[in-house]
Amino acid sequence: MKPKQTGFTLVELLVVIAIIGVLIALLLPAVQQAREAARRLTCRSQLKNFGLALHNYHDVHGVLPPGLTASANGGWSWGSMLLPFIEQSSIHDAINFKLSPSNGSNATAILNTIPIANCPSDQAPKTNDELSLPEQATTSYCASGGANMYTPNKCSGIEEGVFYHNSKRAFRDFTDGSSNSIVVGEVVWRVTPYMSGNAARNLQHYYGGQVTVPWYHNGDPCGVGSDDNTYRRTFAIIRNAGYPMNVYHAAADTYYDNAHHAFGSHHPGGAHFLFGDASVHFLSEHIDSKTDRTWWPNITDGQDDPSRFTGVYQALHVINDGNVVAIP
Repeated sequence: MKPKQTGFTLVELLVVIAIIGVLIALLLPAVQQAREAARRLTCRSQLKNFGLALHNYHDVHGVLPPGLTASANGGWSWGSMLLPFIEQSSIHDAINFKLSPSNGSNATAILNTIPIANCPSDQAPKTNDELSLPEQATTSYCASGGANMYTPNKCSGIEEGVFYHNSKRAFRDFTDGSSNSIVVGEVVWRVTPYMSGNAARNLQHYYGGQVTVPWYHNGDPCGVGSDDNTYRRTFAIIRNAGYPMNVYHAAADTYYDNAHHAFGSHHPGGAHFLFGDASVHFLSEHIDSKTDRTWWPNITDGQDDPSRFTGVYQALHVINDGNVVAIP
């Protein structure tokens, strides 16, 4: 009698392969979600470290660092001032702050990447690709200049945000409460390149670029400014809530792309924000946001009426308008 053969039939083998394929298809999203959860946790922790550094800086100097220095050899970012407070004293000591970031003597120092400055979900390279700025380390975090599109603004002598050119904010200025005021937020690296080879590219860089005078010293009451390089170098460091979170214009081909003014991230659904009390919150990109241009102060109306900042998102970026809102 012929012995009975054992093994899988072709049909059984195909069924097993199909089952394995289904299991892999079910497993991969879970793995990706776990990885993104870990990246979000790291990003949150990094922003927390910046929050503690800002508080330590305030303890030493009595004020927060300037958003961006503007002087004959200015252009240094708030992050540059925090270097000794984030265990980067060696980089701080290698920088000649009497000269601008664009000065060749600082070219080597500003190539140093800052370990806590890049979100693991961000797709930024280690150094920038913006032609109007010196080559330097990138960052995933920018300071908040308030709700006004024109950052930094001094319309009617009022500044509603934490950071602007040569700012010297203290925590006593947070009349809306430090726990209700955004000081730093995530910014997103533009993955899709511009069509034009010589167009401005991404604007999120750590150290800054030469800015000789504040915009509002150019006779513009709202600080819009007419110097394109100053414009770009400022938005590399300071953003605002004049545009909603995660705004993106795929067809844009200039540095006026709205994404260069806005906060955002590669995290699904929103971005992390650091508040004045050093807490970090993940805000949904669907947060209530008023973006009607009629409430933006401009050089025509010369107004900076805090009552215009009615969106929850905008109110969180304003530290002194009396409109205290709960974090969603």
